[in-house]
Order: sequence, then structure tokens, then C-alpha cells
Amino acid sequence: MRVIALLALLCAATVDAADPIALQDTPCSSTGVCLAPAPTVDYLALSDTYGRVTVSINGEIYDSGLYAIASPQEGFSNTVLYAADGTSVTVSATTSVYYTRTVAGKGSGYRVKHITLTGGTIQ
Repeated sequence: MRVIALLALLCAATVDAADPIALQDTPCSSTGVCLAPAPTVDYLALSDTYGRVTVSINGEIYDSGLYAIASPQEGFSNTVLYAADGTSVTVSATTSVYYTRTVAGKGSGYRVKHITLTGGTIQ
């Protein structure tokens, strides 16, 4: 009986593997949060400060952990993210980053970062 239960569990785990999710062109905030880059993806967050990638798929949050990627806002490939229950997804993303300078009186100014998610996949 234990063998049958184990086989059923293994079959359920292999059937659970979903088709890859294609990430669409999506403008992101200057901090790297891209909202709804695919119909089933709530957000994709790219943190250069902590070298971290976080994605929410249908409310399930997956995270790479700290310092997993040198500069995720410049794109990355085949990065494994884990949920709290131990399940994982593999994410690849391409981005476009550029800066504009804004002048704010008497020659002082600041740079505004513009990030766009230009493609990628989640498996």
C-alpha cells in the first residue's frame, strides 16, 4: 500500500510541471518592480541593491535569496527561485535600462532610472 501511495505522489509531482510562462514587454518602476508581465504573474521584482529576484505567480511568492545575481536589473538567465514550501521555478529575463537627467534649478539635478522588462521565461 505504501508503494502505491508513493507512486501516486510521484506521478502528481511530475504532472504538476507547467508549460513555460513567457514574460512580455513591461515597464517597471525605477526600483525594479514590474507589474503583471504575464497573465499569471502578479509581479517580478529585480533588486540590484541585494542581488535578488522575486516573482509572484498566482499569489505564490518565489525568491532567489540575497546576492544570488550580481545585477538583476541588467538581465539574467536560468536563476532558480524557491517558494516557502520548497517548490522552485527557473527564471530568465532580459531588460532595458536607461537614465534621463532632470535639471532642478541652478544647474543641480538628478538622474531618473527607467527599466523595461523586454522578455524572458519562467519554468
